Amino acid sequence: MAGNGNFRPHTERTSVRGTTAGRPPWEVPPPAPPAPAPAETSRAPAGPPARPRRRTWWIAPYGAGALAVIAVAALVITLQHAFAPPRPSSSATATAPARPMPAEMFPDALFRTLTQDINMRNEAAFLRLASPHARPAMKTWWDNLNAIGFSAGAVIPTASGDTVRVDSHGDGATIVLAGAHSPLDPSYQDQPGVPLERYRIGLHFASPAATGQITSWQPLDSDPWDQTSGLYARTSTNVVVAGPPADRGVVDETLPLAQAAAAYDIGLVRQANANDLLQEGFVVFVSGDAAVRSGWFATDPQPQGWPRAWNGSRTLEQPGPGTSPDDRTSAPGGIADTTTGGARVVVTPYQQDGETQQQELMGLERDFMIDILAAHDQELVNGPAAGPAPDAWTIEGLGLATEALYAGNTNPAPARYSFGPLSGDLHTLPSAFKTGQLPDAQELTGRHAQQWNDVAASVYEYIEQKYGINQMLASAILMWTQFATPFGNVEDVPKSNAKTLYFFTAKTVENGWRAWLKRI
Repeated sequence: MAGNGNFRPHTERTSVRGTTAGRPPWEVPPPAPPAPAPAETSRAPAGPPARPRRRTWWIAPYGAGALAVIAVAALVITLQHAFAPPRPSSSATATAPARPMPAEMFPDALFRTLTQDINMRNEAAFLRLASPHARPAMKTWWDNLNAIGFSAGAVIPTASGDTVRVDSHGDGATIVLAGAHSPLDPSYQDQPGVPLERYRIGLHFASPAATGQITSWQPLDSDPWDQTSGLYARTSTNVVVAGPPADRGVVDETLPLAQAAAAYDIGLVRQANANDLLQEGFVVFVSGDAAVRSGWFATDPQPQGWPRAWNGSRTLEQPGPGTSPDDRTSAPGGIADTTTGGARVVVTPYQQDGETQQQELMGLERDFMIDILAAHDQELVNGPAAGPAPDAWTIEGLGLATEALYAGNTNPAPARYSFGPLSGDLHTLPSAFKTGQLPDAQELTGRHAQQWNDVAASVYEYIEQKYGINQMLASAILMWTQFATPFGNVEDVPKSNAKTLYFFTAKTVENGWRAWLKRI
């Protein structure tokens, strides 16, 4: 073995002890014969000459040299065998060559394991599936969602195929949806909805049979739970309010306002029709930094017609497992296969909008009622292609009608409902807004936004006064499964029975509203 640890064949000549002439024994000629003895004084009678004997004495040194040669050769052969590299064995115990990596791998086992770890709340096992490079981002994700609180979750593919392309080293990348279910989020037939966001992940498979490992975790959406500074969260009965640690003051300030608003909306829907209530509360994010607030969920596409921010606050839908085109793995066991996983509310501190605490509270009434509507936006779940999306006024109007109800009476189950200041505003509404025209999305936030928002809310005040509070709420909730406006979703209760529900025609209800608005 060479000094550097490599095995090399022995190439030096082996020296053999030579004679004084420097030649090996087998090359030395036999010595000359000895001189004849001197003549004797008495001679024997003459006879035939003696036959010379055969000389054999020289064989001894020759044989000794041959034995030496054989011994040295045996030693050389032994050393060569001892230091030569081993030859590959042809026996059954020989190591089989490594199997080449396929061009595509199935990450399903990895996603199922990650989902199981989330549902078991096993952080250590979850992080064991991450490389050192990916672990910090995944731990940030886990820690922030844990601060908000979660009881279930999922990691699912976004591609229609089940495979990921990998190179010869087993490395690849894909985009997944990942998220967690807060105990306050909607559930569907006892299966939790999971709000999801997009992440680009790197993958490594050590062998064709490997489960896989996550080598990078990159958020593609701007969510509060992916910020490395962490989250400061406070929890009450029906809300969780969270924000950056530097904003703990506004988080503490917002919590009681959010709880009061949440308790009212939950109580209102439960009083009207408990079957329409799919959730127990709301998740709210707040920051005193406008740049931070505006960045949250900025890349999340919202449904067509979804209302914009109102007084700096907004409710944002988040996709559910049903948005994944991969039907086989989109909804892991125990998770609702819904297109909407839930919603998140972003709030501006009331001081920054020049409002009072009461105004912020009533604004939260609006936001939370829209959050409840988001839970019913399930038109793609196991059904036909989506129909026309509800117009923005239909969603905004219900939110403002709920705000007016709270202003009229903070009791969610009074003997008679009052819309407080909305009724007065409608009486003083200029006649140009009483023609029966309904606003578009731009008019709801434009120059005459207040008047057009009152018109939108007036539809729900009319339905409540004419048909009852349960019909008012149901007319909005049914917009994704019945008609795209509340006018076609008012039940004709006297005609309905246990087997069939009957509804007034949309024209009947809309014409009634037009006449009512014009005369008040």
